[in-house]
Amino acid sequence: MISDECIKMKDQELGTASHDTLYGELAIKSQEIQIRNIIKMSKRLNAFKSLCEQDKVILIKYASFEIITLRMVLNFNFQDMYWTANINTGKQDITCKLTAIILFNPNRPNLVNKNTIKLQQYVYFHLLKRYLQMKYRSELLSNGKLLRLIKNL
Repeated sequence: MISDECIKMKDQELGTASHDTLYGELAIKSQEIQIRNIIKMSKRLNAFKSLCEQDKVILIKYASFEIITLRMVLNFNFQDMYWTANINTGKQDITCKLTAIILFNPNRPNLVNKNTIKLQQYVYFHLLKRYLQMKYRSELLSNGKLLRLIKNL
């Protein structure tokens, strides 16, 4: 185990500029990994596979930042102010559906197959709605949850 003394020495040796550089490099590396994971996830969706290359690139390009942000927010504990590494299954189901809704956004510029993309977004919206109805067993409660989720996208 590294002692506090050793950490303090290293902090003094590195200086604040090095810390900023290190954290910046870590943030960039983390985003690169997340974007690769978004691409892998997208390639598993049959609807995404059927799109032309131009639409695939546009959807990934414009959705990546939004998806990364969504996942960060969903993994943050606002009460105790920390990020969690693992999420429960229910939250994961919602995250997957919201990710697909964000990915299949027909309002991205220069899309060739807007109607197909719009249909896919609707499909995932409907799946999210049905999931919430089954989970909460109340249309009023599930619609309220759905509206709050979609409003924040």
